[in-house]
Amino acid sequence: SDGPKICGACNKSIANHWVIGLDKFWHQDCFCCGLCSRVVDAKETFYEKDGKPVCHRCQTKNFVEKCAVCQDPIIGTRLIYSDIHYHYTCKNCKKCGQPFQEAEHDKIKILENGDFRSRFLLGDVTIVLTVLFSSANNFVRHSSLIL
Repeated sequence: SDGPKICGACNKSIANHWVIGLDKFWHQDCFCCGLCSRVVDAKETFYEKDGKPVCHRCQTKNFVEKCAVCQDPIIGTRLIYSDIHYHYTCKNCKKCGQPFQEAEHDKIKILENGDFRSRFLLGDVTIVLTVLFSSANNFVRHSSLIL
């Protein structure tokens, strides 16, 4: 844009070398993470919270669900039962002890006590398993009925 550029953080005029992000101009040193105050590089992936940039590390640490088993952030597909999130590979079949894989989603059953088991290792149990698919941090909830 022509005319004076005003920094989105300090509201001072920008003479040269600016960053454009979140539909604003910023001094390079003012484009900082709103949580940790670290300067966010123009080529770095960042997110937005309350009109301020948030670096990937803070986004993952503070806003991404964590696995109930390993406590690491879950990016992408996960198992969810009673609002508890798991990596597929962190949840093991209670019958055979093997970890589940994402490709085995349709073979997983959850018993009333919360145990996960392979569909082919027990009788019929009906339960709803919710899976979130992540695409560019936009979560879409999908549910499937497993019989």
